[in-house]
Amino acid sequence: MSFLSIIETILIGPLKLVFEIIYNLAYRMVGHPGLAIIFLSFVMNILVLPLYKQADLMQEKTKDTEARLAPGVAHIKKAFSGDERMMILQTYYRQMHYKPASALSGSVSLLLEIPFFMAAYQFLSNLTILDGVAFGPIADLGAPDAMFTIGGFTVNVLPVLMTVINIISSALYLKGFPLKSKIQLYAMAMFFLVFLYTSPSALVFYWTLNNLFSLIKNIFYKIPNPKRVLQVLCAVAGLGIIVYTVGFFETQSLKVKLVLLAVGVLLLVPLVWEVLKKWVKLPQAKEAPKPDKKTFLLGSLFLTVLIGVHIPATFIAASPQEYVNVYNFHHPLWYVAASAAMAAGLFLVWLRVFYWLANPRGKVLFERLVWILSILLLVNYMFFGTDMGVISSTLQYDTAFVFSRTEQLVNLAVMTVLAAVLYFTAVK
Repeated sequence: MSFLSIIETILIGPLKLVFEIIYNLAYRMVGHPGLAIIFLSFVMNILVLPLYKQADLMQEKTKDTEARLAPGVAHIKKAFSGDERMMILQTYYRQMHYKPASALSGSVSLLLEIPFFMAAYQFLSNLTILDGVAFGPIADLGAPDAMFTIGGFTVNVLPVLMTVINIISSALYLKGFPLKSKIQLYAMAMFFLVFLYTSPSALVFYWTLNNLFSLIKNIFYKIPNPKRVLQVLCAVAGLGIIVYTVGFFETQSLKVKLVLLAVGVLLLVPLVWEVLKKWVKLPQAKEAPKPDKKTFLLGSLFLTVLIGVHIPATFIAASPQEYVNVYNFHHPLWYVAASAAMAAGLFLVWLRVFYWLANPRGKVLFERLVWILSILLLVNYMFFGTDMGVISSTLQYDTAFVFSRTEQLVNLAVMTVLAAVLYFTAVK
């Protein structure tokens, strides 16, 4: 592995893994690659919504701070020049408790978008299951949409539609923002248009859905009481999913039906909880515990070592000669290095990003969940699934996993009880 490939594994690898897991689960449920892309876009946007919400708040705070300092900065730039201007500006910033580097926090949303785009690009552009698959007006999800031709010139409609939605969304979001922020987002919209114009339509369709979700989000920001409106819409969607699953959805898979019903019920929870809070007298909230970065870091480090180093190293150490190819020699420890890089990216980088952007209450929740997950995975590793069959040097099992219903229920029951005990033990 080269240095660049290690960096890519750390930053992009975990996101690609999340994309793959969600897409495969969606495809198994809906049975169509195009519908699975819609599901993938929806779930990914829901997962990163808190991340972007906090990033938007940071950008709003940066905008307000710069607006507050603007008159003083303009006066200094008008009255002074050269080194004197720079020294007075630095003194002014220090007196106002402002660091010029803080302006970078206004670009967090933009910086977050880049790795997610790269992961989506690598995953969807190389997904062979999409080749030759039609979806609505799209003739082939694995190729540019080429919906119509003008004078011998093929026009791809999806990239244009994606850009239009992106510009409308940016115009709503950027109302009142400085010109610098507007240039950034509009330039990014043009970049995506040029870069994705000849890309597979599956990728452009996914990014169009993302832009549509962003547009809806920005509209919600502009309406009164957006939280209640969102709760009602989620409840309506949940009821629709439940009615469709029970009365109209034809499938032989009980597991698929149960998953859809669970999704429908979860969508009902926010509105039901809001209504119950008016009728149920909740106990007085105790003083919220303060976040402890060391607790979170140690938990993340434990997960990285367990999953990325200990398990693969123990496995390869049992028979290292099977992982040596004399015609293309690589030291077996490179398997461990690749696994460690992936785990570090997931637990030490991306989980840390979510933790960093969370509010104090969210940070405490992250700390508890990290340690609960650490103990659950350790117990699962030590006591469950210890005899899984023969695995080849390509790290693939010769036979597929087969778990009896009893084994699944026992594992689920033990993990659920243990998680509940750990959580309520941690709550003080």
